[in-house]
Amino acid sequence: ICADSKLRPSFLTDKAMEPAIKYINKKFPNIDFRGNNNNLTNIQRQKSDILGATSSYYDSFMDVIEFRDHVYELLNTIDACQCFFDISLNFEFTKNYLDLIITYTSVIITLSRIDDKK
Repeated sequence: ICADSKLRPSFLTDKAMEPAIKYINKKFPNIDFRGNNNNLTNIQRQKSDILGATSSYYDSFMDVIEFRDHVYELLNTIDACQCFFDISLNFEFTKNYLDLIITYTSVIITLSRIDDKK
């Protein structure tokens, strides 16, 4: 989304925001917002607009991370239980397992296509 200028949030293309964006990219993830940094002045002024524009992206990434953690936990449980996958004996279980793997793989592939993960 950030690679396509038509879909990019307007504050990312604002010339006045360039110093702040460069500073954040340079210091990420260890950014000190408490200091008197002139680069971050524009961000402080537009904080509510920026939060509104990026909250759906943030929530989506958090959902993906939560999904990934649940899948890891479930796969570890399945491994610990030494489950038997035979489609003729355990059709629903095997089908649901394969659906989970397909969904997980699709999410990870989609996530890997995002160029700028910062």
